[in-house]
Amino acid sequence: MTAEETADILVIGFGAAGAAAAITAHDLGAKVILLEKAVAGGGSTEASGGNIRQIRDVEGAIRHFCTLADQGTPEDVVVAQVHGLTLLPEWLLELGAHFRGTDAPVPLGLPSGESAGGSTFGQSAFPDVEDSEALGGRLQLAGTPNSSGGEALWQFLESVVKARKIPVRHGAGAKRLLRDHQSGRIVGVEVSGGSRPQMIDARLGVILACGGFNWAPEMHVDLFGTVLPALTPPHRNSGDGIRMAQEVGAQLWHMSAIAARFGYQFPEYEAAFKSTPPSNGFFYVDQLGRRFVDETGVIFHAAGRIMLERDPYTGKLVRCPSFMVFDETTRLSGPIGPQPNGHNRTYDWSSDNHVEIDRGWIHRASTIAELAAWIGVPAPELERTASRYNAARLSGSDDCRRSPQKMEPVEKPPFYAVPLWPCLLNTQGGPRRNARAEVLDVHGEPIPGLYSAGELGSMWGQLYPGAGNIGEALVTGQIAARSAWESDGL
Repeated sequence: MTAEETADILVIGFGAAGAAAAITAHDLGAKVILLEKAVAGGGSTEASGGNIRQIRDVEGAIRHFCTLADQGTPEDVVVAQVHGLTLLPEWLLELGAHFRGTDAPVPLGLPSGESAGGSTFGQSAFPDVEDSEALGGRLQLAGTPNSSGGEALWQFLESVVKARKIPVRHGAGAKRLLRDHQSGRIVGVEVSGGSRPQMIDARLGVILACGGFNWAPEMHVDLFGTVLPALTPPHRNSGDGIRMAQEVGAQLWHMSAIAARFGYQFPEYEAAFKSTPPSNGFFYVDQLGRRFVDETGVIFHAAGRIMLERDPYTGKLVRCPSFMVFDETTRLSGPIGPQPNGHNRTYDWSSDNHVEIDRGWIHRASTIAELAAWIGVPAPELERTASRYNAARLSGSDDCRRSPQKMEPVEKPPFYAVPLWPCLLNTQGGPRRNARAEVLDVHGEPIPGLYSAGELGSMWGQLYPGAGNIGEALVTGQIAARSAWESDGL
């Protein structure tokens, strides 16, 4: 089949990583084509918090990230990311961005604990890990009124792509990579979505920026033993880049690493809802009615690591789902699920949760024993758990080490429970890449002409420091574009 279009650099996926790659390649002088299988771009980027991590101290940040990269991310990959993050605010400003709450990013070297324009420091999810203070605060772009951080970032990136008249092919799903059989180089992509497949040539390279596998249930079952709900737009991140890269011999890494929030899955909505309790009057129990974590002290994004643990006696995932239990006081104190971001961010959760109770999303019962019957956990164990929780609040000695200052009573009937899941924000796994964003084969050698950016083959392992994926997407998008441009097709 003869190619119907030719580009210097072909970018697959129109989110933050794809936009950064396309903008950078265009500004270097390349002819760029962007492919997006959905009818609109943005995807997980638009649904995200839109937070961009700043760096206080370069060497300290490199050490901190290397310590967290417990699955063997090479130091040069971390170095490239950290240096890219230090240059990222200036790049965005040059493109015309404005930051929320400040006219400029906070400079390097600001003393720990200080802030400027609302940007604060010491925000690693692992403050007790060496050099956590080297990380700076989180920047967000300013957008239209009432826009979330992710929406503002996406509004800006999309506007920059449009201003450059970079062609974007919506509804064009990349099906497979095209390879020159003599040289082994990736030279284009076969695209589906029209009446027949199309071939698009790429003279300098193909950049895979099509996200992870939040919506690839078969991969979830293989890796986690169950299908996990996702907070991101349905069916966008469905593992396409992983399959295409595997087909040409790519090595995979970080496949079991995820960033997941505690959240809810309801039948009327494909995407999940974040759990956002309005007070500290609640606790979590597994399917045996037992608490298993300090609910208010757990590291952000760590729901997957906590809830995917199997019972050592039965082998079952007794925490998937778990249940959040609360009482009438908490029910009346505010909504348990307003959405500051995520795909369902426009849902108007009722102020006292009565709509969600009427929908059957939240179970209600007059007693703890009756509640146990509703949710299918042993009543004696749930009663003991509730009693121990309330006693620990008064004694200050909690089995799960929750601070008594963050324990409010769960004792006023009626009582409530809602199923709780680890809900995906990001999967980090995919084709392994080096510091130049080149995709590596199973022998650790670059596959000529193939690059990746963003969460598809992210540098992050099991320990995710927060505010890392958006910055990585923007930095690796730039790196991939420069590497492809410098290759000159050789």
